[in-house]
Amino acid sequence: MGLIKWLNELSYRINPKKEFHPKTGAKIKHVFTLGGKDYYQLENDVQISEVRFAFLRQYYSEMEMRMTKESMIEFCEAIKKACNPPKGQSIEIGRIDRLADEMKDRAEWLVEPDSLFRFASVIYFTLDEDITGYDEKYNERKIKLFKKKDLMPILLERLKNEQLGLLSMSVEDLQSYLEKAKAMAEQQRRFSEGQSS
Repeated sequence: MGLIKWLNELSYRINPKKEFHPKTGAKIKHVFTLGGKDYYQLENDVQISEVRFAFLRQYYSEMEMRMTKESMIEFCEAIKKACNPPKGQSIEIGRIDRLADEMKDRAEWLVEPDSLFRFASVIYFTLDEDITGYDEKYNERKIKLFKKKDLMPILLERLKNEQLGLLSMSVEDLQSYLEKAKAMAEQQRRFSEGQSS
């Protein structure tokens, strides 16, 4: 290891809130500390790796649809099942109509909570994270930490100020809204699986 590289790594260990990522050299900014770890964001979003960008695009799309890919598949499977009942049973028109209404309602939500956490897992990283890719297992643990440590107020404040144009609502109102959306999503999931709501 060269002397300059060694000094750079030593510098990061002494003062982790640096301006450049130690592995890629990309300019970064400290965003928050959670669970004893500092989280950063790229200063220039154009520097995101191609692999990480693919996940960012997918999760942003889910945020726009107000539905995760898994939720969309669950709804589609439930509709197909209701359209194609076992022999001797009727097509469940009422169930199909309700599922369609649930999907329509989702399209009107401001944001879907799980998609928000997944999106955040791409944008925010620790210095020991490999930001040239996106390790799904590592980020699942990170998402669980985000949920457990209640990162929602931080995310809502950042979204309010930066990305989704939610400027007319207070962070408290957004958090209350998202708690209701989370409960509605769980109720919709149970209904799409055939459980009573």
